[in-house]
Amino acid sequence: MKKNLFGIGMIMAGLICLALSAGQVIAGDSPDYFYAARKTVDVYSMPAGTGEILTSVPLGTMMMELEESSTGWVQVRTMDGKLGWVEAVEVSDDVPTRIFAQRPTVTVHYCPTMECPEVERAGFDTEIMQVDEDDDWVQVVMPNGVVGWVDEEVVSEKPPKRYTVMVPSANLRSCHSEECPLITTVAAGTKLIRMDKKDDWYHVCTTSGVSGWIFEELVIREDKAQQIPALTAPAAESAAPAPSDG
Repeated sequence: MKKNLFGIGMIMAGLICLALSAGQVIAGDSPDYFYAARKTVDVYSMPAGTGEILTSVPLGTMMMELEESSTGWVQVRTMDGKLGWVEAVEVSDDVPTRIFAQRPTVTVHYCPTMECPEVERAGFDTEIMQVDEDDDWVQVVMPNGVVGWVDEEVVSEKPPKRYTVMVPSANLRSCHSEECPLITTVAAGTKLIRMDKKDDWYHVCTTSGVSGWIFEELVIREDKAQQIPALTAPAAESAAPAPSDG
C-alpha cells in the first residue's frame, strides 16, 4: 500500500513538473493572454531582440503570457507551442478591432496628441485596425503596417453611411439651412458619405472630398437606391429644374 501511494505521489509530481515546463497554469491561477498588435510580430528566442527569430505571427494572433521583464519584453507561448519573447509594445490585452474612417481624410499621428507628427492618412475605404486606446485617442495599425494614433471622434466601429442623390440636381450648403451659402450642386446618382445630421439636413461628403449640408429628402440610402434603377440614371438633361433644397 505504501509503495502504491509513493508511486502515485511520484506520478503527480511528474505531471506538475511537466505542466510547469510546458508553460501551463496550475489550479487556482488564470492564464493571461496577449494579442499581436502589429501587422507582424516577431517572436525571439531571447529578450531584447537577441537570439534567433523563432516565428512571426500576424495581427490579432493570441499568445499566452508567461513572464514580463523589466526591459519591456514579454515571454510568451504561441498557440503552436513555441516559447519565446516579444516586445511589450507590440502586443495588447485587447483583440484588434476593425474600425472605419468617418471623414474623407483622417490623419494618423505618431502619438496621441494633435501636436505629434503625421505618419499616415486614411480614407473611407481604408482598412484600419484598432489595437489600443488612450483617453480620446485610439492606436491603429494601417494596411501597410504603419502604427499611429487617431482622434476617436473621426472613426467608428460602424462603416460610414452611404447615400445617393435622387433628384436631378441638389444643393450642398455650408450649413444646415436654405439661407446658408451654396458650396456646389450635385447631380442625380452622385454618391455621398453621411458624416452628421442636424434637423432635416445631412452633413455629407462627396467621393472627391467636397463636404456640405444637403436636405435629407433629396438623398436615399445607397442600398435602397440600388433597388430603384431610376435613381442611378445619368444626371438630368439641361432642361431639368433648378437645383433643389427640398
